Amino acid sequence: MMAAAQTLLPLLEKCRAGSSWHLDPTNYNSGTGGTVTLASAWFQLGKGVSTLPEMILIGQLTSYDYKDILPPLPPQVAAIFESADALNWLNQIADSNSISSVILAVIHPDLYSAGQKTLNVLWQSSEIHRQDVLRCWNSVFSGISVIFGGTVSAHRDSQSRYHWYDLLITLGHYQGCKLNLPGVGLSLNYGPGTVVGLSGMVLQHQVSKFEGERVSYAYFMRDNVHDWAKVPAGSWMRTGYYE
Repeated sequence: MMAAAQTLLPLLEKCRAGSSWHLDPTNYNSGTGGTVTLASAWFQLGKGVSTLPEMILIGQLTSYDYKDILPPLPPQVAAIFESADALNWLNQIADSNSISSVILAVIHPDLYSAGQKTLNVLWQSSEIHRQDVLRCWNSVFSGISVIFGGTVSAHRDSQSRYHWYDLLITLGHYQGCKLNLPGVGLSLNYGPGTVVGLSGMVLQHQVSKFEGERVSYAYFMRDNVHDWAKVPAGSWMRTGYYE
C-alpha cells in the first residue's frame, strides 16, 4: 500500500488556509503533505440522488424547479481516473483492497453485504460510464482517501450512516502518533500497520502530530450511492453475531 500510494503524489490536492481539515496546510508535516480521494462512483459536489445538472435551464427556471418531474442522475466514476497515475494506483492496490473488504466482512458482515450489493449494481448499470475503471474497483467501500503526512482535526463523517464503519489503515516509519476519540475519552496508540474500524458519523475522531513519515488510508461508504442503488442500509453490528 505504501508503494501504491507513491503513484498518487502528482495528484495531491493543493492545500489552502481556511479549508476543511484535509486541505488545511497546518495539518501536514512541513506543509508538504496532502490528500487524494478516489471513488468507485459518486455524485458530483452539490448533486445527490434527486438532483439535476446545474446548467439545465428552462426559461427563467433552473433544474431545481423540475427536480420532482425529471429523473435522477446516476453516480459516475470519479473524474480523477482520467489520470494514468490514478489508474496505476488502482491496479497496484487491488490485493490490499480485497484484504480491507475481508476485514469488513469479519467486523461488520451486514455492511460488507450492503457494500457488495451496491458495487454489483454499479457494475451492472449501463448509465455509469467508464465501466472499464469500475470493473477494476474491487473494494466494497465507496471511496478511499489517501493521506500523506497528515494529522486529522477532530471531526465526524457527515455523509455516512450512524451504524456504518469507516476503515482506517496507517502505514510508514513514524512514532508518537495517537488516534483520539474525544467524545468517549479514548486515546489509542496508532502505530504503523494499525487497522481501525469505527463509526465515523457517531464518534468524533482525530489523529495527533507524530515524528516521521506516515501514509494513511481511510475507506468509507457514501449513503447517497447506496440510496441510488436501492440497497438497504443494514443494521448495527452486534456481538451476538459471533456467538
